[in-house]
Amino acid sequence: MEGIFHANKGDVLMAMAIEQRLGSEYHVLIDKRSVNSFRLQRGMSYLSSYLPGVKKHIEPFLRSNLPIHYRQMIGMLNAAEIDGILECSGFQYSDQWVSLLPIIRMRLSFYTRMKQHGKKIIFLPQAFGPFRKEKLRHAFLPVLEIADLVIPRDKVSFQYLQQLDSGFSSIKLYPDMTVLVKAMPQHSDKWSDRVCFIPNQRVMEHSN
Repeated sequence: MEGIFHANKGDVLMAMAIEQRLGSEYHVLIDKRSVNSFRLQRGMSYLSSYLPGVKKHIEPFLRSNLPIHYRQMIGMLNAAEIDGILECSGFQYSDQWVSLLPIIRMRLSFYTRMKQHGKKIIFLPQAFGPFRKEKLRHAFLPVLEIADLVIPRDKVSFQYLQQLDSGFSSIKLYPDMTVLVKAMPQHSDKWSDRVCFIPNQRVMEHSN
């Protein structure tokens, strides 16, 4: 998984939903570059591009000689050992975040390399669009072209993607998956007759 932002509760719920569904079949890795702090769930570990404290000239030796079981625990896997990429950013592909174009281009380069290794690329962001700015459309269309599956979770996002190019058969509308997360409440009897509201961070920022 990549694109997870630890301060975005929707991103964290998405990561938990993926782990709960796939964790028994796959070892789920979270790209270390996309999080500053994240409480890893069972069956998860960070995907690291390097080993902290290890000099770069030693890294290739470790990649070649350290058994995969140990490298899996520390997140040091080769491209051939990764089954696919789940792009889980919350809300980055939109005119509102055109400042993230360098990141989109960097991801395109990475995804292209992974596709050359025959890996699947699946997009699961919470929302897409709009794409009115030419620079964003120019940067994002190549990303759509190499994606195996793009999953918008609302009709507005689906329409924005269709307006980019209606010829992509990889774009499929599915409902939100975070509702599938199984809660592990503490003191459930104490809260059984209560309703819990979780305000979005933006609500707090823009309130009086």
